[in-house]
Amino acid sequence: MFYPGRIGARCDKICDQYNPCGEGAVECVMSESSPGGYVCRCDERHTGRYCEQSINQTCPSSWWGSPICGPCNCPKDRGFDPSCDKQTGQCSCRVSINKS
Repeated sequence: MFYPGRIGARCDKICDQYNPCGEGAVECVMSESSPGGYVCRCDERHTGRYCEQSINQTCPSSWWGSPICGPCNCPKDRGFDPSCDKQTGQCSCRVSINKS
């Protein structure tokens, strides 16, 4: 007989004994309504049935970082562009366009 979320001769709970979820999972939860009888709850940087797929996060224009975004902190009042380097967070001078 098949019992959702259980495995082996002793019908062990798959989440407790084997944890089928990937490294991106926060937890494995028993769920009779899902395929296999369990679901993997993923952290904010992963997706997929087993939390095996990384999510490439895109930061807004004035933020930088990966996988977690943070503000640029470029002082606009001192001549810096408010958008910084997306990889390093380094500020650069604002490009001025002369209208003649």
